Amino acid sequence: MQIVVFVLDSSPSMNTPYPIGGNKTRLDVAKEALQNMLCDLIIDSNHNKANVVVCKTSVTHHHMYSDKDSTFGDENNGAEDDEEGIPFPNVTSLSNIIDKPSLEFLKQVAQVESTMTLEEVDMTRGDVIDGIMVAADALHQQTKTNKTAQRKIIVLTDADHDFIIDEWQRNHLIVSLISLNCPLEVLGLDFQSSADFCNRPESILSDIKVKLETEIGEAGNETVYSDKQEKEDALVCLAGQTGGRVIAVSTLHDVLEANKGWKKTNTILYKNHFILAPGFDIDAKHMLLSRKFDLPRMTQKIVLEDAHEMPRVDEFGRPVLDSVLRTYNFTYQADVGKPLPELFDVEDTVRAYPYNTANVMTNDDDEARILSVLGFNGKPVRIELLGYVERFRVPDHYMIGPPTLITGGLSRKSCSAIAAMAECLAREEMVALVTFYKKKDKAGYFGGLFPFPEPDHPSTTHLVFMQLPYGGDVQDLNVDLFPLDAFVDESKRAEASAADDLIDSLMLPDNFLTPGCVPNPLTRSWFQTLIKRIVEPSCEPVLWRREQEIDPISTPPYVLRGAASALTDFYQAFPLKDMVKLVKEVKEKNKREKGKRKVHTFEDHLDD
Repeated sequence: MQIVVFVLDSSPSMNTPYPIGGNKTRLDVAKEALQNMLCDLIIDSNHNKANVVVCKTSVTHHHMYSDKDSTFGDENNGAEDDEEGIPFPNVTSLSNIIDKPSLEFLKQVAQVESTMTLEEVDMTRGDVIDGIMVAADALHQQTKTNKTAQRKIIVLTDADHDFIIDEWQRNHLIVSLISLNCPLEVLGLDFQSSADFCNRPESILSDIKVKLETEIGEAGNETVYSDKQEKEDALVCLAGQTGGRVIAVSTLHDVLEANKGWKKTNTILYKNHFILAPGFDIDAKHMLLSRKFDLPRMTQKIVLEDAHEMPRVDEFGRPVLDSVLRTYNFTYQADVGKPLPELFDVEDTVRAYPYNTANVMTNDDDEARILSVLGFNGKPVRIELLGYVERFRVPDHYMIGPPTLITGGLSRKSCSAIAAMAECLAREEMVALVTFYKKKDKAGYFGGLFPFPEPDHPSTTHLVFMQLPYGGDVQDLNVDLFPLDAFVDESKRAEASAADDLIDSLMLPDNFLTPGCVPNPLTRSWFQTLIKRIVEPSCEPVLWRREQEIDPISTPPYVLRGAASALTDFYQAFPLKDMVKLVKEVKEKNKREKGKRKVHTFEDHLDD
């Protein structure tokens, strides 16, 4: 599960056209990028949570303080409040709690506008640093008990207003974010440079704690940052100390590109028992490494009517809907000559499995009885080791996805055992054959455990489970799909050379079309259309792949241009036949020979 708090800058500078001369402002582009990231959270999992903290607002409304009867967007509401004694004034949270994005929440994101003037912005607080403080405190107060969630703060700003940084509060902010394992990521509009900090120095937390212990009281020294480069450096420093990153963007295309390749992972760990040997088992955990996403199915609903045949409504005035149920029950007719009743009870029906033109009667508990006979009932989720085979005996095309990562979780004993097993399998080039029972009281999956390669780690510490086929699941291809001696003849060397040159010219650059990083245009367009129609119900479908952008799953144009000459040589070496002309000639030939053919009958065969 991911928990993300967005900090959105709504200062007057965000009303600047972006890019210069364009129809959209920086705030419009930032909101579009924010909606894209919310779309990603929705696509990834329905358990993800989010909130948006807006800076430089005319009112103050967040979990630490709320203007009385304040309404975000009303610039007169709360404008006369005295800022003295108000924690982090002029900062507004769109939601009172960090929760799953609702329809109303998405509408509020689209309605965010800049309500301050250029004269007011320098006389009020509520800068981006204050917004980060509010976001960090909300994460600490509302999610500190969640040990497995991935937390993140994402800031969208142009850093064109003054920053007021209190050193004491800043140090406490860094300690809080590090303790929550929450990196700070900044999407900087018109920033000069980018920075990516995958790993923070381990000494940062101890150094800051020592500094806090030596300071007296809570009143630190406030520093005002007015220079844009200094403000960018301050955000880069915060991102570096929390293991985050800063992305500098200068166009709308860059803003959308900065987000569309972010990798989304399923972070739910499931418990299981790993039986390594008779009498020796450990507590392990598993999670899916990848999964295929399909568009949600449309559900059919019916509108219920009242006694006057009018649509029934609830207390909110909404129509009362009910699901359309489909039943596959068939009546069991004992007496063939007796007519069937128009109405019959459920007890008089049986379930049937359609096979060919007949219906084979089955019972609801057939599967449970079979599982019980096979000994699956009453057993927990577990992995049972069957034995070991050489790696070459398990072809790659036998592996059935999706892959499942096996880890020891928080147990040192389990982590050590799994790491030792992964290291031995990698060194000896072996595969562990296991039976994986992913659900309680259900049949298991036969498969293999392979060492999971980790590029940034010198040794393998995890295992990955891949399902393997049972007998009868594999298709045996006995057809020679390609003649192996096609290029043995010397006369075929030209064709072979043309094919080699074409392959070399179409080689893709590194880190292009990387699996797991290429977004799906269909799902992106679908969910962005849903989000857009929350605000504008009559809008046209949103096409995620814009006309001016390159298709993410197509060959780059410069690669095609470089392969033009090799492609021409390939066409000359392997000339294509005109199939339309060829089919026409075959039909005419068959028509001419039709009268010449002699049709043999069974009687002719007997005469022979």
